[in-house]
Amino acid sequence: MLATMFDHDRLGVYELAIEYTAEPFAVAKALPGLHRHARDPWLRAAQSIPLIRCLLG
Repeated sequence: MLATMFDHDRLGVYELAIEYTAEPFAVAKALPGLHRHARDPWLRAAQSIPLIRCLLG
């Protein structure tokens, strides 16, 4: 079965956004619960970058 490749998958910007999204999650694992108020919005923002990139094409 062939994998479907969408237009946004071909963009270097999209690939960089996916790589960036992984970094905050790695760092956030080390943050204690006390920093939850900063961690959660940071992770949501990191996830939104590639999603917006997909929508804008």
